[in-house]
Amino acid sequence: MERSLSNYDYLKQRLAGTMKKKKSMFSLFFETDYRYIEINIPYYDYLRGEVLINDVKTIADDAPDIDLGKLIALLYVQFLLQIRKGFPIKQVGQFLNGKKLEYITPEKQESRTMEVISNGQSTFWDYEEKDQVTENMKSAYLTVRMKKAEIYRGEILLYDLKNLNDTFEMTIEEMLAILYLDFIHKIKSEGNNEKTMKSIIKSVKWYTDI
Repeated sequence: MERSLSNYDYLKQRLAGTMKKKKSMFSLFFETDYRYIEINIPYYDYLRGEVLINDVKTIADDAPDIDLGKLIALLYVQFLLQIRKGFPIKQVGQFLNGKKLEYITPEKQESRTMEVISNGQSTFWDYEEKDQVTENMKSAYLTVRMKKAEIYRGEILLYDLKNLNDTFEMTIEEMLAILYLDFIHKIKSEGNNEKTMKSIIKSVKWYTDI
């Protein structure tokens, strides 16, 4: 395994025997410590997500605390839940490969100027403007807070997909971006609706409790 599966490379460390062995591999799935994954998304899709979050908070007085980072983490956890329930692995690979071609291409990544967006442990966004380019070329870096076990489980999934298809190449960071972009593109094409926003509220409450 040459290419990194995430910035943390937990699986590669396990395979190489370099990860600390104070805890078993089984216990890793029950760890509650968090890590931060940084993803790159088109700037407009970031703005559209922020508007969606604001709409969710507007329609419900009891809306839980949510931001874009939490929404992306939720989409990822729900995706993994479908995998655990037995969704056909080959179809997962086909889905991710197709969406990678649609949303993440080398040409698009090279043409974008980065704008750093990170909330860290704060509830506020910090911005650092880079070179000025046209709006549809700008992109954003967004930091997502996730459990270590969730990152590791995603690496296992990507490794399985690589074993099934040698041409398959993807990182956790790319998978998170794909899941978010696929979700927000549906919102852009179908528009906000109360059912969707209430579903987000219910899912966030579920995610907070697990």
